[in-house]
Amino acid sequence: MLLTLASRLVQFVLMFISVKVMTTVLPPAEYGKVALITAITAFFAFFLINPVGTFINRQLNTWHSAQVLRAAFCRYASYLLLVSAFALLLIAAADHLEIYALGQTLQLSVLVALTLLFATANQTLIPSLNILGQTRPFAWLTIATAVATLLAAWALTNFLGADAYLWLGGVVLGQTICAAAAWLVFARSKTLGWRTLEQTKPSTIFNTKQVLSFCGPVALSAGFVWLHMHGYRLVLGEYVSLVELGLFAAGYTLAIQIMAAVELILNTWFQPGFYRACDSNKAEERSAAWSTYATSIWFPSALAAAALFSGAPLFVQYMLGDSYQSTAQYVQFGALVEFCRILGGVTGLYFHQQKQTTGLVLPTAVGAVLAIGLIVYWVPLHGLSFALPALCAGGVLSFLLMYGRVLPVHRPTAKAVGMLVLVCTLAALVCVFLQAVHTQFPSAWALAWLVLWSAVGFVYLIKRFR
Repeated sequence: MLLTLASRLVQFVLMFISVKVMTTVLPPAEYGKVALITAITAFFAFFLINPVGTFINRQLNTWHSAQVLRAAFCRYASYLLLVSAFALLLIAAADHLEIYALGQTLQLSVLVALTLLFATANQTLIPSLNILGQTRPFAWLTIATAVATLLAAWALTNFLGADAYLWLGGVVLGQTICAAAAWLVFARSKTLGWRTLEQTKPSTIFNTKQVLSFCGPVALSAGFVWLHMHGYRLVLGEYVSLVELGLFAAGYTLAIQIMAAVELILNTWFQPGFYRACDSNKAEERSAAWSTYATSIWFPSALAAAALFSGAPLFVQYMLGDSYQSTAQYVQFGALVEFCRILGGVTGLYFHQQKQTTGLVLPTAVGAVLAIGLIVYWVPLHGLSFALPALCAGGVLSFLLMYGRVLPVHRPTAKAVGMLVLVCTLAALVCVFLQAVHTQFPSAWALAWLVLWSAVGFVYLIKRFR
């Protein structure tokens, strides 16, 4: 586990370096293109891939016990090929829509298709190694993916031109290499049950009725999540330029990267235990699985969001290029949006555990509608800075509606919820204190931020593992 966490920390550092390199190499207009291309790719991923991915995570231990992993992954690879081909054809057919004047339809369609195929393979195979207890190859492949994507993207943009397509193409190239390596790890392992396809009936792996009943509501819910967290960028295209969108995306992406890195480390530590508890033979373990997991993720996420909010100018100064130094407010509100996303995402896993995924649809739909409605109303009146508060409002509403559907017996205890409220309140007070220090003693603010949050983190770890 220490090796696994070390690999996540290295990935954390490389992720920061990647953001710095990206905002140094790409001008804001090209970064705006990256944001739009990413949103288009996410459309297909959220609707057609993520629901099946959650089903795979839920079934992975069962398939491992039945020694049918190879058959399952081969069938999933066939599905990914179909999704990629569909995306390529649909984007090519929609050329006349001229989405935000991206142009280069052939490059766009091919890039999206390759990303859906190989990035998904990478993000399925490597985390599966961790869930199945193969921590050493998981750790090294995690680091290798971060290094390979950064080097390939930097090389293409440095030698061929500062272009959004070249950067994202380099990312896909690095992911492809490491996905192939992960496949070889599975194929050569003697403990993962890598059996031949002929020995396994397809219906025992992907029962069509079971997959559709689980993935159908998840797909619908994921579509609303895409609209909430990605589709709004296409809406913003009606109101702002590519340069403005690029600055906005850079600040928000920095917040996403930092919060995602924290979430990644937490999931690496706690998620395997959650999935094992979901399949436990003991009823009390199954009942407590989600509430234990939720409190383990929510508390440190609240602290991380507050630390990022209060230290946004510092992160922007050291982690973004010179053209992006005016984006601190986007980082701050982005931290709040991401915290809301984590609250909702963790709550959504309750419905995955219970295999009652229809409970996800209404909360995500209402949250997305509120967020997009507020963006359409606020941005023309008050400017781009109001886009993230709109997303935050939608995230809060979605979480509250989702949490209200969790059965009381499965919720965290009142004491745990009270502790979460207390943690959020204390974190807010720390932010207020640091803002006062920044106003009165600007030269000492960075040191005060570092010392104070280091102390908070140390106290949390002591209490968490005591």
